[in-house]
Amino acid sequence: MLDGLELADGAAELLALNADSYMIYATNQYNLAYYPSRVIPQHPGLRGRDYVGEIVPRLRRAGKHVLLYTNWLDSKHPEWN
Repeated sequence: MLDGLELADGAAELLALNADSYMIYATNQYNLAYYPSRVIPQHPGLRGRDYVGEIVPRLRRAGKHVLLYTNWLDSKHPEWN
């Protein structure tokens, strides 16, 4: 599923928006990472592929600002929820 994602196409689509900044999801609401991580499990559909590590440099080479979004539902700090 996600392992067949063509990031060159995705980056081109984002760049076509001509925004100054882009927010890229680094993790999702189910506590799965879109990059290899030793802390949280990676999304199984990526099969080890580093989505964040592939798309962020493409955007930065184009002079864009990139923010990474993470959602941590499995927080070990109840006061953060």
